[in-house]
Amino acid sequence: MSDTLALQRKIHSGIESMLVKQRATDDRIDTLESAARIRKIAGASGADEAETFSLAKAIAIAVFTKDGTIGQHKSLMTSKEMKVIQEATQKSMDTSTGGAGGGFVVPIEYLGTSFIEVLRANSVVMRAGATLMDKLTGTPVQVPKQLTSASVQWVGQNATITASDPSFGNVQLTPKTMAIRAQYSNLLGILSNPTIEAVMRRDLAKVAALELDRVCLRGSGSSNQPLGLNGVSGIGTYAIGTNGGNLSIDDLYALIGTIEDANAMGSRLALITSPKGLRKLKKQRIAQYSGDTGGSYAVQPLLTDDALSKALGLTCLTTTQLPVTLTKGSSTDCTEVYVGNWEELLIGQWGSVEILATNIGGNAWAQNAIEVRLIQNVDVQVRHPASFVYCADARTL
Repeated sequence: MSDTLALQRKIHSGIESMLVKQRATDDRIDTLESAARIRKIAGASGADEAETFSLAKAIAIAVFTKDGTIGQHKSLMTSKEMKVIQEATQKSMDTSTGGAGGGFVVPIEYLGTSFIEVLRANSVVMRAGATLMDKLTGTPVQVPKQLTSASVQWVGQNATITASDPSFGNVQLTPKTMAIRAQYSNLLGILSNPTIEAVMRRDLAKVAALELDRVCLRGSGSSNQPLGLNGVSGIGTYAIGTNGGNLSIDDLYALIGTIEDANAMGSRLALITSPKGLRKLKKQRIAQYSGDTGGSYAVQPLLTDDALSKALGLTCLTTTQLPVTLTKGSSTDCTEVYVGNWEELLIGQWGSVEILATNIGGNAWAQNAIEVRLIQNVDVQVRHPASFVYCADARTL
């Protein structure tokens, strides 16, 4: 009985000590890690052990292991519990002391299969329905385009019919080269897990995809870049207000109406804007009576983008690659909105995305390193500029 009371006192003492200590101290961290390891081992040993292993005992074991008194309480533990304690003690004999204190026998757990990638923007242009023309071989590539139609005339008897021949032109694509180059040490390639080359290849491919997305929308058309939609001559434009304004349902009707009035509606109608811009649309409220300062949501709250797209009959996509600090009048929090029939956006690609690694190119040989290079030859054009409308004053705050 005295041993039981002693154990209870020890448990209470350990719990009180743990609650008093600051969470940031090493002792606190070590104690909780030990308890967590013990509970994990107990849970993995089978249902019976898990049922007989309590949190109080886990805390007690962590305390006893830490001060070296666990041997005095063996009689109070079942054989199954002692097995769990021994396994946990072998792993946490002295994790807070390096070297001869026990650190040499505590292995590091490394989860290479759970590699954490960098956060990235969404790639949206291809999802919106842009037309990819891949495996091109010649340059320039010319896509024939009819500019005007023949006109109808009503004539009298024996009157001459005036000729009205249709006119033609073309949309021309010429390759623009996107390139990325990175280097890592040969030793890192040998030792890394996951393999650094696979990580680099995957990273370069995703970076290239996002850059293609960006230039489709905002490419400068200079410095060897394709020209993006916001610079295309003849594209429809729409302004919300003198100082910009919140994107609303009425604005969506107006944006779509601009395309519809130009006979440019198609099967891949979609909207692309920044996440902040779309959130303003989701939060739009409509007053229900005079003086109503709240109102009801115009769009059902908490809709996912997919659900919102179905509700509006318009695919809604967002990317953080669009700016949210554009200036319009006195507003400096504006973003861009693109609405269009995205199959009219042509992305020409010569060859495939080429990713090569070498240990002899550049200065890789001299530095015992590996260089990875990505090359992609692309261009962007629009079949009919009237298929798109661009707004640059949708407020985000």
